Amino acid sequence: METVGKTSRLTQVEVELGYYYLLKRKPSQEEVGSWTSQDLSKAEFRKVLMNSEEFLNLATNEIVRSEARKNTAYERRKPHIKLTDSVSFWAFFETVFAAKLGKRADGFAAMLRALEGLQTSHSVIVESGTMRAYDNFEGDGMSTLIFDTFVSATGGEVWTCDVEPIGASLTRTLCGPQTFSVTCEAVDFLRSFSRASAEQIHLLYLDSLDLDVVTGDNSAQVAYQEYIAALPRLKSGSIIAIDDVDHNDVRDLKGGKGRILVPELEKRDYKCLYRGYQSVWQII
Repeated sequence: METVGKTSRLTQVEVELGYYYLLKRKPSQEEVGSWTSQDLSKAEFRKVLMNSEEFLNLATNEIVRSEARKNTAYERRKPHIKLTDSVSFWAFFETVFAAKLGKRADGFAAMLRALEGLQTSHSVIVESGTMRAYDNFEGDGMSTLIFDTFVSATGGEVWTCDVEPIGASLTRTLCGPQTFSVTCEAVDFLRSFSRASAEQIHLLYLDSLDLDVVTGDNSAQVAYQEYIAALPRLKSGSIIAIDDVDHNDVRDLKGGKGRILVPELEKRDYKCLYRGYQSVWQII
């Protein structure tokens, strides 16, 4: 996460790069002049652009285009792992994934068993925070690849979002055509997804912002905001999973990313399916 420090004037190049990257267009001279006359950090500039109606419309259109591609002969690379059914997935999970996942193995097993228990022929999995390194199961969990493998075997789709483009690149390389990656802030993406798609989210996995054990627990607030943004698409049976929750050994950060959200889920009388390094809940 970019640290917001002392503000300074943006340069024309910084403004142009921000527009090209986020809004996919060149700014007008008037826009350049307006931005370069303000005392804004690059992080603040990016936040304003990503909260603009123009950016949200672009994100919504990307979702709509991806939805359309699902119903065409749109060609993508072969998935990295291709299994044929639930039995083959769980055999693969126990022999390959579980050994690599370590502290997250039981949490992933709990959320995916619950998802399988919904007996839907087309699971919709949405995650905030995309895998960002190859074979980094112990560090980050490789959730995108695990979810992709699950839906390729059982039916469904995965939507993943991250502010870093490396996530989309890895998704294109390692995952199959049932997994869609969007590069933007998770809260903005989830709001757009709720507007553009009528589908229920069967599994919501929250893991977008690293837990900062030095300066504070902003990740807990972000996880809560992401849940609120996705709430219109969470129905009876939906599963909510939060990563990096078991941080009781860290000073003043008991509850980790779930410090704010978990008490909210308890108040709503959701069913707790698993408590450990991850926290898994289900709407009943």
